[in-house]
Amino acid sequence: MPRKNLIVACCVVTGLTTGCASLRPPEVAPAPLEETSSVQPALAPKPTPRRTQQPAVQRAPRPAAAAAPTVATPIRANVVNEGNSLLVTRSTAAAPVPLFRQAIVLANVRAAVAGLPAQPKAEFQRGLLTLTFPRGTQPEVATAINRTLAIPEVTRLRVIPPP
Repeated sequence: MPRKNLIVACCVVTGLTTGCASLRPPEVAPAPLEETSSVQPALAPKPTPRRTQQPAVQRAPRPAAAAAPTVATPIRANVVNEGNSLLVTRSTAAAPVPLFRQAIVLANVRAAVAGLPAQPKAEFQRGLLTLTFPRGTQPEVATAINRTLAIPEVTRLRVIPPP
């Protein structure tokens, strides 16, 4: 008899640890709400008065704004718009900059754009040179990009223009 109790206890413990569905209480669905007719008229909500609809005011359409030149027009390379950034490629066979050369390339880029009004933050992200511009006009940004592309090792870069 004690052996039989041990087997039953083991089955109960196993069922509790494995999450056996037979040991869980059945889920009870909430009862649907029934409307009662015993609501007194004094407690019933009063209807709110309806607003009269005013005629809509017709406004003249605004003239379309003149298309502003994009940053990509004065850049002397292939530019692809990728959401809020630009991918600039100087040649079709663009190889990534090797890891041991990235520090040298960063120093050359920072020296090339030194003194420009649009000072980018230059860094490598996943092996790709990224220029982030906190401020600057489109011609100033294009000048900084062209100076960066003048460096021989830079064939591809990602540009995040100013907001």
